[in-house]
Amino acid sequence: MENLNTLLQNAGTAACINSLPLAMAYIPLQRWEDIYDTQTAFDRGTIFRALDKPFTGKGAERK
Repeated sequence: MENLNTLLQNAGTAACINSLPLAMAYIPLQRWEDIYDTQTAFDRGTIFRALDKPFTGKGAERK
């Protein structure tokens, strides 16, 4: 089985991929609204209710 580099070269995309930056991210500003009190924030791992997405092992919980 061919490795990934060989497959990319055969597809003509290796030069394109090699010229791209490693990663670029866009992170919108978080609004300071609907925040937890200090103790709850420490317990939940975030001060923002909108970012409180508990991991259940099955996917996101609906509130």
